[in-house]
Amino acid sequence: MLMPRALWVLKCLEIRGWARRFLRLLKRPAGILILICYFFMFGPAMLSGLVMERDELRIPAEWIARGAPLGLALMCLIVLLRPGMRFSFNFKPAEIDVLFTGPYTRRHLVTYKLVGNISGALFISLIMFAASLAFIPSRLPMFLGMFLGFLFIFLFTTLYGTILQAVSSRIQFVGYAISGALVFAVGYSMYAVFSDLASAVGMTPAPALLFDAVFNHPVVKSISLPFIPFANVMAGGPVLALSTWAAVCVAMIALEYVLIIWLDADYMESAMTRSARQYEALERFKRGQVMSYRTSTRRRNWTLPSLPRWGGFGPIAWRQLLGATHNWGRVILLLYIVCVAGGLALPLTEHREKLGNLSLPLLLGFLAYISILVTNLFRFDFRSEIDTMDSLKTLPVSAATVSLAQITAPVVLMCSIYLAFGLGVAIAVRRPEIVLIVAVLAPSFAALLMAVENLTFLIWPARLGHQGNLDAKSLGRGFISFLVKIVILAPACGIAVAVAFANRWLFDSWAPGYFFASVILGLEAALVVPFVASAYARFDPSIDTPP
Repeated sequence: MLMPRALWVLKCLEIRGWARRFLRLLKRPAGILILICYFFMFGPAMLSGLVMERDELRIPAEWIARGAPLGLALMCLIVLLRPGMRFSFNFKPAEIDVLFTGPYTRRHLVTYKLVGNISGALFISLIMFAASLAFIPSRLPMFLGMFLGFLFIFLFTTLYGTILQAVSSRIQFVGYAISGALVFAVGYSMYAVFSDLASAVGMTPAPALLFDAVFNHPVVKSISLPFIPFANVMAGGPVLALSTWAAVCVAMIALEYVLIIWLDADYMESAMTRSARQYEALERFKRGQVMSYRTSTRRRNWTLPSLPRWGGFGPIAWRQLLGATHNWGRVILLLYIVCVAGGLALPLTEHREKLGNLSLPLLLGFLAYISILVTNLFRFDFRSEIDTMDSLKTLPVSAATVSLAQITAPVVLMCSIYLAFGLGVAIAVRRPEIVLIVAVLAPSFAALLMAVENLTFLIWPARLGHQGNLDAKSLGRGFISFLVKIVILAPACGIAVAVAFANRWLFDSWAPGYFFASVILGLEAALVVPFVASAYARFDPSIDTPP
């Protein structure tokens, strides 16, 4: 018996609870906002795919059969390079108390965790299928291929973590050696592909020939080989061929499951201990304590000066700033040292003028990119108050004041990072005005970014997902939250960019453009803050606190 009936009932109740929570959200203004954002992102593609039936928009089946294996392989590699992949399974404390004390074997618990991947793969497949409806050549095969491909990736990452955990439980540090070898192999493969591609650019600059050179490269073909059956299912074709490829995909997924069950021999107890420790680290991370516990609790010889009360703004902002400086102060200082040293050591004797002209747009694009990566690290706002929101709401402070105070600390940290990179680039290209430009744009952009981040969190609160095997439900929530943020940020930043170009055309100078773009971003951030305050005022800790 793969899993007892009680665990099947528990999994069904878990899925039903998640669905009820999602449907209850859709009845509120936050849910309406999510539906609007999803419609604006994918509505045109869905309508054109259902109504217009335009063949010129559809991607040829041979392109899918050729490109999908590489895309699935890259998804696997990205997940495998995550730092938490040494752990195959993670159990919450409530799951440990209920499941590990029940009459279940280790294999029952493994199956219980893997069943959740089916619902997660189905959810992600539905989203991606709806987004690509206007461009796919065949609908049912594409959805089936997406579902099987995502399920294979979820189980593959779990299998990789299980192998590392099984080997590490028998031979110390071998798991780290396997991870290091994987990183080295991926780096060397990328170097080989890009080196050969650079040579091909000099010989055949035609885009079609370059694409052929990429897909026909031995490294790319080797990496993509295991994912060819899933791509052939997506591409469609005759019923017999489609059924054959689908059967191969199901057999590969079943083989993954068998290997995971077979490798689970005698180390689930140690996995439980690791999961408990990781959950404690996750709770510290949600409070912004990314360093070790010893580092975060050592005695401090200094502190921030107290801020004026300012209607309650000062104490709340001071508390978050204190935690931010204690946990990130040395990291930010080290970042400044690295950026300054890198700027001084970077040789720019050749092509100095060309790099100097490109340095500012490249820097701004890079800063916008890292904003997506590091925003989740700076949880010195409402995201760290999820378990103490009831105490926060008892304070005699207005919702608008609390909202402003909560986003202050992450805005200060983001501005510090922006200025560090701006200083390094300015030193490297000998353009001191870059520091002034970043200083003008950074506060407004960071305020808008963090206001939107807190708004999306308050309208759909969710705890940070576990590291380790890919959490499908957390991935789905993060994807929809990302859509909401993109729908809000894209037009807001587009207006600021348009204003900057308009001022450049009127005054024949970029200086007024940077200033007015910063003003526009600041006004947009000020417009978002009332929505954050309204979402905070509507937040009911007894109902909205995620489990």
